[in-house]
Amino acid sequence: MDSIYLLALGALLLGIQVYRRAFPRPYPGIPHHKTSARRIWGDVPEMLKTIRITEDPSKFTFDQCKKLNSPVVQLFFGPFAKPAIFIEDVREVKDILSTRTREFDRSYKAQDTLRPMLGHSSLVKVTGPAFKSQRRLWEGLMSINFMRRVAAPEMYRVTLELIELLRARAAIADGRPIYFFEDLDLAAFDAIWKIVFGVDLNGVSQERQGIARITSSIKQPLSKDSVAEMPILPKPEMYETICFVIKGIEKTFTTYFQRLNHWLIRLGPEYRRKWGSKKRTVDAIINETRLRLVKLSGDELEATEETSGVVMGVRRQLLAQRGDLGSIPVPSQEDIHDELMMLLMSGHETKAGALSWAIKYLTACPEKQDRLRETLWKAFPERSNGDQPSVEDILTKSIPYLDACMEETLRFSTIASRLARTVTTDTTVLGFQIPKGASVTLSPYVGGKPMDIPEEVRSRTSQQAKNNFQSHWDPEGMDNWEPERWLADDGAFDPRKFPRLAFSAGPREFRINLTMIVLNFKLEPPPGELASMAAHQRILKVPRYCHVRLVAL
Repeated sequence: MDSIYLLALGALLLGIQVYRRAFPRPYPGIPHHKTSARRIWGDVPEMLKTIRITEDPSKFTFDQCKKLNSPVVQLFFGPFAKPAIFIEDVREVKDILSTRTREFDRSYKAQDTLRPMLGHSSLVKVTGPAFKSQRRLWEGLMSINFMRRVAAPEMYRVTLELIELLRARAAIADGRPIYFFEDLDLAAFDAIWKIVFGVDLNGVSQERQGIARITSSIKQPLSKDSVAEMPILPKPEMYETICFVIKGIEKTFTTYFQRLNHWLIRLGPEYRRKWGSKKRTVDAIINETRLRLVKLSGDELEATEETSGVVMGVRRQLLAQRGDLGSIPVPSQEDIHDELMMLLMSGHETKAGALSWAIKYLTACPEKQDRLRETLWKAFPERSNGDQPSVEDILTKSIPYLDACMEETLRFSTIASRLARTVTTDTTVLGFQIPKGASVTLSPYVGGKPMDIPEEVRSRTSQQAKNNFQSHWDPEGMDNWEPERWLADDGAFDPRKFPRLAFSAGPREFRINLTMIVLNFKLEPPPGELASMAAHQRILKVPRYCHVRLVAL
């Protein structure tokens, strides 16, 4: 009997200990909400309230810096979890991202989530020799030469097809608002697929041709304020597959048990079917490319032009096997496969998101839209004769107001609203002690009124970079979309007016797409809620309502 009581007592004591361990354990010295520290679920209840309204977790997390009057705060996101540290200070965030990368590595938690899908890509590798070697292998993919020779012409070709698709939708809508995000997303995927794999997907052209075949059977709402009905057509299999995977990642990132959630998704028959099809398709392209290149002589292989990501990867694999790439190890089939998939998935998501926000802002600000269009008509007078500007002219002509609209869109939209890092060593940020292993999230938003922070608590490199830009805040406020803030007194675009922390959206494709859309369409606002600037958190932040009335020009 005594043994039963002892077991019961032991179980009770263990339960009490486990219960206590479930509560938040704040890092010393970092501001936090005292009430949250006394709850097992910490800050989760308040955050969920905000997400239900805004669908944007960053709206809650970084607002806590203001509430706690500190550029560095810690929040608690559930039982047994370590505190999450958030930093909102333009100068210090820029310093961390540019000069303190050894102390702040890419997020291990995010890498763990993505590893089952992209386990051999550089995205999920810890910074070290293997990561650096893999990045060196692919560095030419981001070079100016590759962009101008391969990427830009393909982006331009797909953009022309996108313009024709949008013209077809505008004709069907007849003044009604249309939903445009999927078209931008498909166009971005079309372009990136060809750039990465060297194979035409033709998703945009097939969509336009399909619409033309069945337009007459579509009945439109009587009201011009109702969203236009559009034919629902099958999309390319690979596009559907990647969209399915991205939705799975979205769900995973918004759940508490991320590894478990993603494991359950991968068990599903639809995931296994789509992922298997993806693997077979991509491996076939890699193998076909290798069979073609392996037949070349050494001199021919050396002289082979890299016309796509897959040609670059396989060519350099063969060169590495010959020892012609120095210390770079020979990449495996899996290394090439996963790196190409990483480029595909990340590339099309960023481009569609940034362009969607630009359309929203220009639609809401007709006077700025008119100014941009007038500027573009002056830069490309051939448009008045019905001709489109060439890709070379779009990329090389100096158009300050276009640059300002692009930069302001990236600043104001902050499509990557949270930049996650893992602390690799005990360190200090703005006087606060940050322990090794802590998860840190940085705010890339440039616009909040800065807190008064003594210069001496900043890092040495942050102090040295103080004058790298003219100001880190506009006294007139930065909570609005104002491209003019990036223009100097003489009208030139000045990239040093304010810090630039925006997640890159591919400036060349962004420039091509935005130029062509504004030259070919007048963007008129949709009614009511459809004009809202509310955001939806996918992997990146996109507009919740992607609707516009298109008037073809």
